[in-house]
Amino acid sequence: MRETVTLDVTGERVELLPERAAWWARRRTLLVADLHLGKEQAFATLGIGVPASVLDETLARLGRCVTDAGAERVFIVGDVLHARHGLTPAIIDRVASWRQTLGVEIGVVPGNHDRDLETVAAPWKLTKHDAELIDGPFRFVHEPDGGVDDHFTWAGHLHPAVAVSAGRDSVRLPCFRVGTRVAVLPAFSRFTGLAGAGSQPGDRLFATAPDRVFEVSARAPASR
Repeated sequence: MRETVTLDVTGERVELLPERAAWWARRRTLLVADLHLGKEQAFATLGIGVPASVLDETLARLGRCVTDAGAERVFIVGDVLHARHGLTPAIIDRVASWRQTLGVEIGVVPGNHDRDLETVAAPWKLTKHDAELIDGPFRFVHEPDGGVDDHFTWAGHLHPAVAVSAGRDSVRLPCFRVGTRVAVLPAFSRFTGLAGAGSQPGDRLFATAPDRVFEVSARAPASR
């Protein structure tokens, strides 16, 4: 049975999803971060073999999130791309074809990997915003900071994870880090490194498993 977590964030209902996305209900907006599209192709150019299905899995999961939620918008808070040498013509065409099936607005707050975002903005029908986007009570940036007084900040970049133990077994799971002024989304891509949650006093950590989101206690940072 699929389990999500619903939070009240500055009076807004936000649902944390196992797919590593957040659902802002009132604005019918899906929030995601760190897709790193083309990463497997970038590795291939270095002679490093990786599963060829990574891109299709990422796109299919995002498409399902949009459809299941009935989203009208998607906000990506940085790192749609991974590297220039991963932007092959085949990748650009593959994502463009997928985009034709998705009739929603996709806005992007550029991340540190998005230096070539202009190359794909038109074929992928992306709306590129400034490094900081304000929408209602929320502020969207790629790299988390201390936040601001008048808006709650959503960010990505860190690929936060938390250690979850059962007896002698332990596993690191991607997590949402939700503080009083700033929340960090997990990396949407499953082909990324995982860092420590980097939690601060008062932060809440919500681990993501394939079919559930659940709150856990803060643990020592996990290394990449």
